[in-house]
Amino acid sequence: GAYGFLSYYPDTFAAAAVLCGIWTEEDVKKIVKTPLWIFQGDLDPHYPVGNVRELVGKLKKKNASVQYTEYPNTGHDLKKAYYSEDVWAWMFAQKRILK
Repeated sequence: GAYGFLSYYPDTFAAAAVLCGIWTEEDVKKIVKTPLWIFQGDLDPHYPVGNVRELVGKLKKKNASVQYTEYPNTGHDLKKAYYSEDVWAWMFAQKRILK
């Protein structure tokens, strides 16, 4: 849902931290301007890690501001990402430029 939401409202958010998300090719075009920190477990049975790596690669090719953290031996439960002080510091450092 996060990528879809960002895709529908591309000028609304300063940034997004996404846990285990699914995306489409159309989303890539629309979310490229939003700074992202993407988190993925390499053993996630719902969202295969290869798909997320592909998204990160496509975003980087478009010079998007994207960070990627992949947790080894981890499935779908990535709540620990939100307990990281680095994530919160990064999130609150982002600024949305008003049009």
